[in-house]
Amino acid sequence: MSFSHANPPLVPSLRYCDSIEPELAAFIDALPKAELHLHIDGALPWEQIRSTDPSLPERPDVWDRNFRFASFEAFLELCDYYCMPWLTSLDRCAASVEAMIRTCAAQNVRYVETSIDLGAALRIGSPADVLAAMRVGASRVEGVTVRLFMGISRDALPRIGPVVHEVLDAPDLNGIDLHGIEPMPIEPWVVEFWRKAQEMGKMTKAHAGEFGPAASVREVVEKLNVTRVEHGTRAIENPEVVALLRDRNVILDVCPISNLKLQVVPSLAEHPIAALHRSGVICTLNTDDPLDFGSTLREEYALLVTEMGLDRQDLITIATNGFRAALLSVEEKNQLIGEVKRIGTSMLPASEGPVALER
Repeated sequence: MSFSHANPPLVPSLRYCDSIEPELAAFIDALPKAELHLHIDGALPWEQIRSTDPSLPERPDVWDRNFRFASFEAFLELCDYYCMPWLTSLDRCAASVEAMIRTCAAQNVRYVETSIDLGAALRIGSPADVLAAMRVGASRVEGVTVRLFMGISRDALPRIGPVVHEVLDAPDLNGIDLHGIEPMPIEPWVVEFWRKAQEMGKMTKAHAGEFGPAASVREVVEKLNVTRVEHGTRAIENPEVVALLRDRNVILDVCPISNLKLQVVPSLAEHPIAALHRSGVICTLNTDDPLDFGSTLREEYALLVTEMGLDRQDLITIATNGFRAALLSVEEKNQLIGEVKRIGTSMLPASEGPVALER
């Protein structure tokens, strides 16, 4: 199969910060970063979307700072409205992944984990073919290691059928991620599917603690045996769940702007990432669906300082957490973590303490 190439996009301008103090901007830009929670079908470049419908505005209203989605269902409807006219072929899938990874690379992102929902993938081709197209697109960008995940909704088997079982046999698959409406129960087939994936050496994740309570986070950790939870924001509501995450070294792939736009939190100042981080829970920082939120990883990092009460040393720790979670060799992880700490420490203001370097 052949794949068309995409033009390198620019990193969008600020949307949630009025400005970033120049020294903080330089600090963030210099830090090597990981992006671990990024949905392809929520990260298509707006220029590609507009190419199918020139009547669309140059800048979607949902990017406005004060816009909030009325519900998760409204958000999903918009995702389909944007994605379905564009994401119709393997060529376009590869082009979108290439453009998405170039945007990451422009923000000094060295490692990406990205997923596509199985339902969206099946509009284009088989799970194996879609993952292969994603791999081709990612391979066009040098300097960024990309791992590919398939999102499996909680109701995928009864809704989509036996094709779900083809996912684990796809050669380019690195892992799976539990998607879907969070209040839906975790059925026995999901537990068995996650167990099989783990036996096959695949990384397993689960969305939880976004629209469901802290008990939802506990459920995916205990039932599915995951060590990676996407969001996990509402774990803060139960100290016992926070302790469970800390004691099991479960990593939360957190997306503050997403949580704001979807009304999981009333404001960024009230986002619990700082409390979770200070409680010893391993948190990473991510953008989730930049197509729908107008977010960038660069601005997410700035907002940790300007709105959420963290400092630059915390940013170093959170950046290193991204590489701790990465599906890389020990040597590769240590090299990237050491680079983050050396660069970050060299740029810390005198008022902030040193960070221990990796040996």
